[in-house]
Amino acid sequence: MTITTGIWTRATVEFLAGLAGDGQVLELAIGTGRVALPLAARGITVEGVDASAAMIERLRAKPGGDSIPVTARSSCPFGWPKAS
Repeated sequence: MTITTGIWTRATVEFLAGLAGDGQVLELAIGTGRVALPLAARGITVEGVDASAAMIERLRAKPGGDSIPVTARSSCPFGWPKAS
């Protein structure tokens, strides 16, 4: 991870946490949880969708990753690509 990536992630999490307030977050293309995990660590309820089983596995391998509900499917309105 580069320094700028960390700065952008922190800024993104701060911004999204402010938007979420006391609500919940649905992250499309949740991937490895780069944004979802820090939001969940703040006590925000997070759910995700991702088309890649490999990315979901990487999320699950991280501390706290197994506590975030994730649906394995495409978030594309046309239904493709299918989750793999």
